[in-house]
Formats: sequence, structure tokens, C-alpha cells
Amino acid sequence: MLVLLVLLRPDSATASLSAGLVDGSTSPAAQPLSVVASIFPLGDVTRRIGGDAIRVEVLLPPGAEPHGFEPKPAQAEMLAKADVLVTVGLGLDVWADRLAEAAGRSHLLRVELARSMGEEMPGGPTSDPHVWLDPVVMSAFTAEVARVLLSLRPDAAEGISARAAAYRAELDSLDHAYRSRLSAVPGRAFVTLHAAFRYIAARYGLNQVSLFDPEMHEPGPRGVERVIRFIRTEKVKAIFVQPQLPMSAVAALREETGVRVLTLDDLGNPLLSGYDSYLAMMRSNLDALVQGLGE
Repeated sequence: MLVLLVLLRPDSATASLSAGLVDGSTSPAAQPLSVVASIFPLGDVTRRIGGDAIRVEVLLPPGAEPHGFEPKPAQAEMLAKADVLVTVGLGLDVWADRLAEAAGRSHLLRVELARSMGEEMPGGPTSDPHVWLDPVVMSAFTAEVARVLLSLRPDAAEGISARAAAYRAELDSLDHAYRSRLSAVPGRAFVTLHAAFRYIAARYGLNQVSLFDPEMHEPGPRGVERVIRFIRTEKVKAIFVQPQLPMSAVAALREETGVRVLTLDDLGNPLLSGYDSYLAMMRSNLDALVQGLGE
């Protein structure tokens, strides 16, 4: 079972909400909770569960890369009045934790997706933070977010519970689609620019090889040669790149091997059709995988 780490300051979450009362006349239940998520997929899922009971903002701007991201004053302002901070963990978004500390929000409730997941993940323990790309993980995440929101907004329990159940059903359908469609393609090996899809590979019986590792360390000549050998040995027909990363990074591989370049997006983009929700992004990724592995 997925467990989210919930860290509370010595003051309770109830106290933080009570602190928002104006002259003692406004019920905290009538005000949407302010939730800040480190990346878009977590923010989108949280928004779908919370509905009108919450207001969600995302720290990482569209098109930005989280590894080594440097927040600006605009991101700090998001946390200035936040009630909840939702992060991935495993080193991906430490900048969000640092920003929360700098904001001085003594009552901020922190929810970390990846804490205590290790051995329960497909493929065993790992330091790879891209856990949100596994629909099964996100289903468990949905249940935990619902639990946290219900504890803070019991007045909105019926809506939160119904939305969480409906969203988990959509994630179950997504998992089924990945299983059925990927089981039918002839290829099992694929190459990505960034090693973000380990969980997809482990969950659905694929083999991912990447130019960059999960921490975005740039490969040397031996690393590039290793990928070229893999492409030729496994008869890989396509390299998958993330839109947040420069296409120039795959130019040498494409020239050397003649493979096609397709897109796998690990972060999504609220401004881009087909990637403007977590579910849309995952469906677009599935279409790309089937296309690249099915040739």
C-alpha cells in the first residue's frame, strides 16, 4: 500500500485553518484550501479530487525541467499563504521543500508522494523519483490525497469521496489500456533521452535504456556508444524525447542509427492539448509507445 508522508509542524492543521478567520465570523470550511504542488501531474490529480473545496497552484512552470530548477519570487509567493504542499520526494523537488522553509509557513501541511514506497514498487527499491508515471501508483496517491483532504474539509466529504472514486476508476482503465495495448506490440525495448520511464517499463514488461540517467547526468562517449549498441542489437526503431529537453541531445544518435524521434512527456503542460491533464498526457504517451514499439 502506498503511504504518503504527512509532516506537520507542532501546530495542528486545524489551527492553521482557524488562523485564517476574519474577526471570527468566517467559517474555515467555506474557504477553499490553498494547495501548492511541485509539478503539474500532482497538481492536476489533486485538483480533480478536491474540486471546489481547494485551490491548486503549481510551482514548476510549464515547459520547465524540475532537475536543478531554481524557484523565483513568483514561486515563493505561491507558498506564502498555502495550507498544503504536495511534493514527489526522492530528490526531485527538494527546491520546493527549501522554498517552504524560506516562506516561514509554520502551519504548512506537507504531503510527500514517494516516501516509504521502495520495496512495493515494480522492479524493487529505487532512487528514481518518477513514480507518478505509474498509473497504479497514482491510484494509491489519489486515495491518500482524498484522505488528507477529507481530514481538512470534512464538510466537503461527499464530493471529495465521489471524485476520488471516479478518478481511481479512470486510472484503473488507464492501467488496463497500457497492459492490453503494450502486450500486443512486437517490440519490448525502447530508448529515451531521459531515464524517466523506469516504472512504465517495470510495470508493463518493457526494457528502457536512456542517454541521461534519472538525475540528468550527461553521458560520456562510452555512454553514447552503449546506447548505439543497444539500438542496433535490439533493432530499436525510435528514440523517445521529452519536450522539456533540447532535441540537439539526440542529433548524434539519430544521425548514427537512422531512428525516428517520438515524444514521451513525463511532466505534461496545461497549455498543450493532449498533455493538458495527467490522464491526457499518459494516453498520449501510450499512443507514442505503441507507435514506436509496434513498427
